[in-house]
Amino acid sequence: MTADTPLLHLSACQVDLTRREVRRGGHTLPLNPREAELLAWFVAHPVRPATRQELLREVWGYRGGARTRVVDMTVRRLREKLEADPADPQHVLTVRGMGYRFEPPAGGAALSPQRDPLFGREAALRALGERLQHPGLVTLLGPPGVGKTRLAACLAEGWSGPVVVVDAGACPRPEALQEALEASGAAALPPDGLVVIDHLERCAEAGRALSALRGRRALCTSLHALGVAEEQRVVVAPLDPAPALALLVDRARRAGLDEPLRWEAALKEIVALSDGLPLALELAAAQLAALQPPALLQRLRSRPLELASEAPDRPPRHHSLRRALEAAWALLDPEERGALATLSVFVGPFSVEAAEATLAPAERSGWQLLRRLTERSLLARAGDGRLRMLHAVRAFAAEHLGDARAAAERRHGLWACQLRGDVALAHLDELLAAMQRALDRSDLELATAGCRTLERLGAFQDPQQIESTLLRGRLARVRGALAQAEAHAELALSDSAARPDLQAQALHSLGWLRNLQGRLDEGIALLERAAARAQEDGDTALRASALCDLGVCRSEVGDRTGARVDLEAARALLQALGDPPQATADCVMSLGLLGLAEGAWGQAQAAFQDAAERYGALGVPLGRAWALNNLGEALRLQGQRRSAARAYEAALEGFRRVGSGDGFVAEANLALLQLDSGDAAGARAVLERTLRTVQGQGRRARQGLVHAMLLPCVALAGEQAALGRHLGEARRLLAETGFVDHDVARLAEQAAREAEARGWPDEARGCAALALDQRQALLG
Repeated sequence: MTADTPLLHLSACQVDLTRREVRRGGHTLPLNPREAELLAWFVAHPVRPATRQELLREVWGYRGGARTRVVDMTVRRLREKLEADPADPQHVLTVRGMGYRFEPPAGGAALSPQRDPLFGREAALRALGERLQHPGLVTLLGPPGVGKTRLAACLAEGWSGPVVVVDAGACPRPEALQEALEASGAAALPPDGLVVIDHLERCAEAGRALSALRGRRALCTSLHALGVAEEQRVVVAPLDPAPALALLVDRARRAGLDEPLRWEAALKEIVALSDGLPLALELAAAQLAALQPPALLQRLRSRPLELASEAPDRPPRHHSLRRALEAAWALLDPEERGALATLSVFVGPFSVEAAEATLAPAERSGWQLLRRLTERSLLARAGDGRLRMLHAVRAFAAEHLGDARAAAERRHGLWACQLRGDVALAHLDELLAAMQRALDRSDLELATAGCRTLERLGAFQDPQQIESTLLRGRLARVRGALAQAEAHAELALSDSAARPDLQAQALHSLGWLRNLQGRLDEGIALLERAAARAQEDGDTALRASALCDLGVCRSEVGDRTGARVDLEAARALLQALGDPPQATADCVMSLGLLGLAEGAWGQAQAAFQDAAERYGALGVPLGRAWALNNLGEALRLQGQRRSAARAYEAALEGFRRVGSGDGFVAEANLALLQLDSGDAAGARAVLERTLRTVQGQGRRARQGLVHAMLLPCVALAGEQAALGRHLGEARRLLAETGFVDHDVARLAEQAAREAEARGWPDEARGCAALALDQRQALLG
């Protein structure tokens, strides 16, 4: 046995909880996983009786009432392996009418065995030892997962006198805690004795229960202070980067990762995302048995709360970061929960004034709520005096924001956009995040206000300057100002040479812009570079987005096989990320567009309906408008003209409501319905207005499409010269951009028939040739 192996010494055997082995009489008996977990729970909760329902909940994870004898059967097997005489057990004892309790061996084994060295806690241990040289109450405070129990256990192991440990987590009332203290023998300890009380925050009015300990040494762990006069408070902070990295490297080696420092850069980022929380680092290291650090890092970026490891020597509350945070969340009242969820919209430290501007009206003032959340260790003071939230706490709180998210993010955005001067520079990350969200939600008024604030600030440091340029370009693109958007995108790409980590974003932005301009070959090349760069950077979300847009571009030039490969790859990446809502909606939309190109109109209709619902639930009106427009396309192609008209009209209203320059698309599609119903003159008037719009925006592929739409309109009007002019422009622009569309072929064929009927052979042959080119491209 090595020095760092956790051994539990019982009267008849030794137990290695990590290896799940019982050693007795020269033999080794295996423990199955559930037996080991039950024993670990007993060791962490000595003496205290536990009901069968409690054990089913804590060890088996049952959430409702369950009628099963699985606890009794597991206890029977444990006794057979642990006890000298299973019929007369010494450790796993029955409590009549209730359940079971664990009697530790002489000398105690109340806390989980502490076999590992502490990292970065040496000074804290010395300070605790000094405070406990004299009788008194010392409370260790800190957020979930910071290692309060571990620190208390290490101090208890090194204590020279007798120690008793009580878990207050199972004592919700002060009377129950008093009974547990009496049962532990705390009152009978000699002067050099120490009482350790874990999870004191779970006991209401705990101060009343501790009155019997006055004049004794007591060390408590809690999320919040007791508030009694004699209490000494010690805040346990997350680990500094150096000891946090040392802890992660040590645990990575134990998990079987060879030469972990080969991955030092990824490990350092894992440390940063873990905020130095020892529990998060331990759980991350457990994943390294199956994942290399870069792969783990990708998962942490998108799903920081999914870290889990059901190690038998770790109590169930420490099996995942989520479970630790759930316990803290349960202690908050509804107003405190709402405030914490709202504050998750901040991306970094924030001032009290910023928080009060963002919080929703409540019975208590914003300052009172902030004070309560700070007292409960869910907010902390940053070095500059602002408040900050740990990554894991922010992710957990954000999950509970629900329908209040849009309002909270808008209040945050309004606050950020009114900042000025140095204050705005200090909160620049918040302003950029607010602009990003405003654009995601098509709140162009708020995005424009943010853009004006950025313009007042002028130049500032990378990477924020590049992010600002990209956001301003995105705003121009949504408004239909493609020339301005192009200038911003090219500037961002040029500046990203100094910041390679932002190059993929700049390539992606410029690539999609080229698609909108009809320069599809350039767009495909740029998006391919963006996807490759994102893969190199380990940015799975950005790679998925680039592949999604790449699939749309390939579809528009007739490469449906390539489009299918890209879109299915993007969908698989998004599923691996847990289906982030907006990115998934974008991918579903793109798959619908591919369905249109392939002629699978029913499949496309289902995809667009799905996308419209997803965008609606997310509060993204521009995305919903596009989904409705495309839904109209699928319905029109299936002959459902009335339903198509309703979808187009809803899309047009959506485009107009957000002030987008893309409303011309829905107008043009409504014109096609007019044309199909015989109103060629009405369709022509709308399409000529649309043509002027797309010419002003520089959208060459769209210009070619609208020229093609006008072909049957002018042919039916008997205007031979106009037909020749629109035909020439359509062929030129569509050939230059490589754009293909089923409507171009159909409308060109209609114009060819009308020209032939009117005796215009040249125009008839030209329209027929255009239709043939499009048909061949669509067939691949």
